[in-house]
Amino acid sequence: MLLAGTNQSQSGLTLAATRAPLEGARNGKLAKLLLLINQCSEAQAIHRPSRFRITVRAVSAVIHSETDKDMHSMKKSSITRPLLIVVALLVGLLMTALAVTADDAALPKHLLQPTQVETITAEQFSSVLSTHKGKVVLVNLWATWCVPCVQELPEIDLLQKRYKDQGLEVLAVSFDKASILESRVRPFFAKTAPNLVSYLQAEDDQFDFVSIFDPEWLGGLPTTFFIDRDGELADSFVGKLKYQDMESRVLKLLEQPAAD
Repeated sequence: MLLAGTNQSQSGLTLAATRAPLEGARNGKLAKLLLLINQCSEAQAIHRPSRFRITVRAVSAVIHSETDKDMHSMKKSSITRPLLIVVALLVGLLMTALAVTADDAALPKHLLQPTQVETITAEQFSSVLSTHKGKVVLVNLWATWCVPCVQELPEIDLLQKRYKDQGLEVLAVSFDKASILESRVRPFFAKTAPNLVSYLQAEDDQFDFVSIFDPEWLGGLPTTFFIDRDGELADSFVGKLKYQDMESRVLKLLEQPAAD
């Protein structure tokens, strides 16, 4: 998640800064912590934000373990300075990640305002969701081969048409194969749901895509997710929803103001 022109230099500085305390660290968990921070740098440098988040969670776990279990049994002089260095480095990495989020989240216009079905990765879709914070977002997973999906698309299209001005944003996501995007998916969707925005998910594993907003999804199409104005998942349903059921869920969320 670093800027393209600064990846190598910033990552190099972080790695160099951790060598000295790593070589002198007598505690195994401290050494592990330093290695994890190096992994944070590497994940940033090669633009792997998901790996960065996972590594940060691991760093946090080691810090808590070090604090809760080992600090009382160690001499203060042997751990305090290296630990402070480690924490400072971690804070610096996190601040760098936050500082460049806006640049990394800058999506091309064809993904922010698509005029046809476009392929999209999980990280890109996460950025799209972020741009709609403050709105109620309905995410519908569908495919051209899924009969109930095809049956409910016109009703979802009608829902978007009726409530868009009140703050509803519907994002459909096709789970068709990318090989039929031009020949099948685009012409089908343009005819079936002309008022909707749709993408075609580009991940090898469909669960990787859905996990960015619902890690507990078990699969199944169609699936509809209801996200509130704060960007939090409020509800989900696997299977074909009647229009009245979709509408009631949407209206409930539209009545709720954002927490900020």
